[in-house]
Amino acid sequence: MSRPTYDVTKTYEWHYEHGPIHDAPPERLAPVRNEQFFGCPVNSTVGVPSGPLLNSKWVRHYARLGWDILTYKSVRSRERGCYDLPNLLFLDVDEQLAGAPSSEQVVALQGTPADPRRATWGITFGMPSRAPDEWQPDVQAAREALDEGQVLIVGVTATPEEGWTEEDVAEDYALCCRLAKEAGAQVVECNLSCPNVKSAESYAYTDPELTRLIAERIRAAVPDLPLLLKMGYYEEAETLRAVMCAVAPHVDGLTLTNGIAKTQVARDGTCAYPEDFRLVSGVGGWGVRDSSLENLRRAAAIREQEGLDLEFLGCSGIMTPDDAAAYYHAGACAVQCATLAMLAPEAVGGLPSRKEVVTE
Repeated sequence: MSRPTYDVTKTYEWHYEHGPIHDAPPERLAPVRNEQFFGCPVNSTVGVPSGPLLNSKWVRHYARLGWDILTYKSVRSRERGCYDLPNLLFLDVDEQLAGAPSSEQVVALQGTPADPRRATWGITFGMPSRAPDEWQPDVQAAREALDEGQVLIVGVTATPEEGWTEEDVAEDYALCCRLAKEAGAQVVECNLSCPNVKSAESYAYTDPELTRLIAERIRAAVPDLPLLLKMGYYEEAETLRAVMCAVAPHVDGLTLTNGIAKTQVARDGTCAYPEDFRLVSGVGGWGVRDSSLENLRRAAAIREQEGLDLEFLGCSGIMTPDDAAAYYHAGACAVQCATLAMLAPEAVGGLPSRKEVVTE
């Protein structure tokens, strides 16, 4: 049985300081397949999204295991603390969840799931971040820790203040992109869709005009780096279409999907978290696979219909080799696993790369 890298009973700060609670093997577990990711040569099209990769210690650990496309956890232009425990809460889910509505209730699980590949959990960190003078040198250390054939994406997000305009939000995204590039990012991913944060950076993906503005500003800020936008689940296909058409001239791809939002309760029906504002929070893992795949398939259909030049980085609910294959067939150029990587990190050895699944 694989040993997890993250102890849900310990704080985010503890994990930031101590790194993964897991010993990496002396040699990588995944075969080398020699593929491409936004012009970068990669050993495989398998990686880890921003959630588990708190800092360079975490990036280095997963790189050694053979996860090759690695996204440094979303950083900000100023420091932001983490929510109190629990930040990860296993949920009692025995069937796939619909992508919407967020009012649908899911109940916290007593204990841990017997099979990590069927794990579904609530995720409420609040997108914490160190200040740039701390995260920039750490991003550089993460880049230096990678082997040949591995790519570092840096996730960024805005930190809106009271009274900010949409222009202010877009400029903060642009600032973070510039800082990430300076630190050594090979690709930048702007997170527009965190379901655990209640300010403008959490819902930007639903607003075509705001996403267009952000896309324009970040492209101007870093004209020579691949740019991704991390998006949430779209209840309305036409909203997704409008957003994709708005951003396609400015960015290189979309990361789909940043989990889904659900109402999370204890057995007695009260909020599963200490603060009521966390009642509706993000859900990841096995139970969101089908809704995330649906989101990706709709995006791929729109891309073809509109003739858009966009790639898709697939994530959410990828727990088995068959899940990864389904994402490739749905249109993903690469896949990333968060829950699987945290609970069963050695599983990377069995996940297929794209060219093993899709014949052009």
